[in-house]
Amino acid sequence: MKYINKIILIIVLFIWQPSFANNEDIIIVGGDRNYPPYEYVDENGDYRGFNVDIMRALALELGIDIRLEPMDWQEAIEALGKGEIDAIQGMSYNEARGKKYEFSEKHLENSLIYFVREEDPFIFELSDLEGKKVAVQRNDLAEDALSELDNVELVISLDLEESLDKLINNEVDVVLGSKLVGSYIMREKGLADEIKMVGYEFNQTPYCIAFEKGNYKLKYKFNRALRDLKNDGIYQKIYEKWFGQEEIANLQDLKYAIYILSVTVIGFLAVSSFIYRINKKLKREVARRTEELNLKNKELEEKQKIIEENYRFKKQILDNLGIGLITFDKDGNITTINKDCKELLKIDQELIGEKYFKCKLSRFFDIDKIQSCVKDGKKYRYIEKTFTRNNEEFTFAYTLWPLYEDNDNHMGGVLTFRDITERLLCMKRN
Repeated sequence: MKYINKIILIIVLFIWQPSFANNEDIIIVGGDRNYPPYEYVDENGDYRGFNVDIMRALALELGIDIRLEPMDWQEAIEALGKGEIDAIQGMSYNEARGKKYEFSEKHLENSLIYFVREEDPFIFELSDLEGKKVAVQRNDLAEDALSELDNVELVISLDLEESLDKLINNEVDVVLGSKLVGSYIMREKGLADEIKMVGYEFNQTPYCIAFEKGNYKLKYKFNRALRDLKNDGIYQKIYEKWFGQEEIANLQDLKYAIYILSVTVIGFLAVSSFIYRINKKLKREVARRTEELNLKNKELEEKQKIIEENYRFKKQILDNLGIGLITFDKDGNITTINKDCKELLKIDQELIGEKYFKCKLSRFFDIDKIQSCVKDGKKYRYIEKTFTRNNEEFTFAYTLWPLYEDNDNHMGGVLTFRDITERLLCMKRN
């Protein structure tokens, strides 16, 4: 019966429009009128989007009336501060906002990325924005991200769509804003030939429902309902409706691949240990079970060949990633180093089992950051390091990412890097 009820809930969710009932117990929720695909008023005047559908599902799950109030983002923030609404249906969390509002559990993750015109050069980091006109949405986290840059002309827009229009019209040089929202607007307006997203996404922040400070009762009620939506699969249906199948950034793909590879290697070692123990047992029984032992040994040899081929295949993957790769255990021992790494660092000695701080890696990477990643699980998404070798200057760009076991216990870290010297020289020439 519960399964049938959830099917009905999903069907109703995707055809129901929010009702604006007059009821003393109604929950008033504000949201941005133009922040697709999270929330926006379409050409027919209907309020639509990911956040809107989440609110509809929560209303059905909780059996309450929720009135949705589309407004400008600044108006929504002011309305919540004055107590004119009970919640804002979607807001990125940061420490400063946490002091002003109550936040639900995370139901999405927001990130920032750079948007430039198709013919313009790439932007790699915030420092590349100096001397440029940058458009952001008013009171968005992008505005906070630029607060420490002095030589940037900040252009405030009502919403991200307005910022992108200014970019197309050459009124600004760069737009900094939400990756999901920006990519949705580009797709819906057919801007792929005019605008491109560049650089690495950054400033990943939890995306939550925001309530008045001290409204714990409503927060806990919504948290419980959000967990139910996720457990019942309704949240995933809504996510796929607006964002499609979840996409993971390139660096996250690499992290996941390395994690899977690490687990596979551990499994390989476990299987090899098991086979070794079986072989010892069979050898002790060789006199009594000669024929049976020969048969079992033949089977084991075939399995061993498959395992060895599998191991060689995985080693080829590591050696042909096109980037340098080093993994460390939690004690700082080097556990993996691929072929590209040895070629980029110009080393020929065996480093497996050596401590990272004894291998002269400080010439190429920040040892303190390696230690923070390996021992404390800290993430570094993009770091550049310039050094001199044979009277020539080189620059490496590298990332550090923690590795975890199946039970989420921190087990070490992985360092990936590439030589960006030629790319930087090309940029300077241009």
